[in-house]
Amino acid sequence: MRDRVRAFQQRPVQTEESIPLRVSVQLLVSVGIVATDVAAGTANSLWAVPLGGIGAWWSWHRRRKNNWLFKTFLAFAMLGILALFFTRMFGQLNDTRLVLAELLIQLQVLHSFDLPRRKDLGYSTLIGLILLAVSATLSQTLTFAPFLVVFLAIALPCLMLDYRSQLGLPVQFWPPRRWGLSGFEVVRLSGLAIAIGLGLFLAMPRLPGFQIQMLPVSGSLSLPDDFDSSQVFNPGLSSSNLLDSGDLSDAQLDELLQSGNGEATIDTYFGFSNRLDLGLVGRVQIEPRTVLRVRSQAPSFWRMVAFDRYTGTEWQISRRDDAVTLDRSASGRFLLRSPLSRLPQEQVVQTYTVVYPLPSTIPSVQAPRTLIFPSPKIGLDAEGNLRSPVGLPEGLTFSVISRVPRRDRTRLKEAIIALDDTTRTHYLQLPDDLDPRIADLAAEVMAEGDNSFDKSLILGQYLKQNYRLRPTPPIDRDREVTSEFLFERDGGRAEQFSTALAVMLRSQGIPARLVAGFQPGQFNPFTGYYVVSSTDASTLVEIFLPTYGWFLIDPVPGRDLLPPTLSDTEPFSALKAFWTWFAGLLPPPIAAWFGTTFAWLFSGLASLWQRLGGWMQALGWWSSVLWLGLGFVVVLLGIGAVAIARS
Repeated sequence: MRDRVRAFQQRPVQTEESIPLRVSVQLLVSVGIVATDVAAGTANSLWAVPLGGIGAWWSWHRRRKNNWLFKTFLAFAMLGILALFFTRMFGQLNDTRLVLAELLIQLQVLHSFDLPRRKDLGYSTLIGLILLAVSATLSQTLTFAPFLVVFLAIALPCLMLDYRSQLGLPVQFWPPRRWGLSGFEVVRLSGLAIAIGLGLFLAMPRLPGFQIQMLPVSGSLSLPDDFDSSQVFNPGLSSSNLLDSGDLSDAQLDELLQSGNGEATIDTYFGFSNRLDLGLVGRVQIEPRTVLRVRSQAPSFWRMVAFDRYTGTEWQISRRDDAVTLDRSASGRFLLRSPLSRLPQEQVVQTYTVVYPLPSTIPSVQAPRTLIFPSPKIGLDAEGNLRSPVGLPEGLTFSVISRVPRRDRTRLKEAIIALDDTTRTHYLQLPDDLDPRIADLAAEVMAEGDNSFDKSLILGQYLKQNYRLRPTPPIDRDREVTSEFLFERDGGRAEQFSTALAVMLRSQGIPARLVAGFQPGQFNPFTGYYVVSSTDASTLVEIFLPTYGWFLIDPVPGRDLLPPTLSDTEPFSALKAFWTWFAGLLPPPIAAWFGTTFAWLFSGLASLWQRLGGWMQALGWWSSVLWLGLGFVVVLLGIGAVAIARS
């Protein structure tokens, strides 16, 4: 046994002698580590860069030694890191991608102390590539792009040096002609690699079955001792207690508004509260800033809060006392009940990242079924509003899975309004002294409709065509808003359009409620996120069709009457968004010609992908296996074609 140990210690090691190759590999790994931290918005792993460099220096000087004692220490250290990983994985509710990346970084630091062979350097190169891929999935802005460019700039010479080392040729980092390529060829190959990667990303269809369902969350929210699920906390309002306290007197309003110009600038939309005071419309301005980044399969209205009671001057949540507190399950999820629908339902997975502090109302697409949220408890009221124990802080990430009824207009036209007492009480409620002209106008406009759904659309379109969206003077706080908007003015703000539609629908026996939330925002095709601004805050109307569910209608001019849903989303939405941006840089005649050509091409490809998407969605998780198999076959065919060409 001693002889075997002695023989192992004396066995020569095939070491890698190239310093340029070792330096380039270490640079690749360092770029991957820094990119991961920057993408995640943390600094937890920056220590790994200098420590990894020390390890690379150590392994260079000890490359011809067996270092068996030191390797034993490294093995035990790796076991300790693995134990820490499992503790964090099961003990914390955090993004698993970040936890896995930190494990990989820690293992790489230990591995950097033992890099005698070219094969070991190859392992480190692969780790750097994996870290860059993880940072790409974590990144929500274009700050990832410089790291990708730097990584590619280092990776190309690194691969060339590795190839020359395998052939036993002299390995030098500079000049590039020592690799068998000129400097121009290196630049050309790098640019070609970036162009191909960008083109593939933009052309990649956004199929429903391809939605990543890792369901990331971040951080942990503590539960206050006085958590009341019936309350909404809005940190953006300096006097939010006044907005939640019931009637807002003129004196209190004067206190809320700035002196001088009669306006107040706030950080968060005033409608994200237990009540939406229409007297504040036009008096309170929202400070423009990015508040959310959302990854979703489809652009949607990010619903924050719904109101059921209309007083003539404001909207309220009447059943606040019916709110319940839900406990998080052992799996870290909140299981929610959404109304059943006779229509087929589509699953929409959303991941929200809070960029600027928001109220304690949790955004979601309508009909949420599952919430993955870093809090032990949440609130849920009778209107389906989700509430956090505290305001949503900056950097918070959470996920929602919704089951949205498919908007089949043919079947919705068959809906019959047969209402129970609860629906009549809360969604047909109107003030006793409501102007009778409102019901008369609604009946006249909706007379052409054959069913409740068509009548709702006709009424919404009427408001779009006959009233203008414009910053009119605020309506006096003692005037009924709908009557003032319809008969005294020819336009107004979004809240007034939505209020008028909801009130007119209720006057004709169609259940409706007001919903406040965010418009989809701007889609960034490079990151795959919808960037939502505070100025995207708005109100829409939800109509209720018994046994079918709630459906959104947007009466505001300049926006779609029916907000987009998953079934309306084009597969090549990212490419279309990129083209819209690029076309704005071209002369109009050229842009029109390209637009016609690409529209014809995209419509054909979209039709093909839509059929394929439906089939893949029916397969569920097996679709991923099938795509991996097809990708493997394509790679084999490519390798075979290259081999045949060389022979």
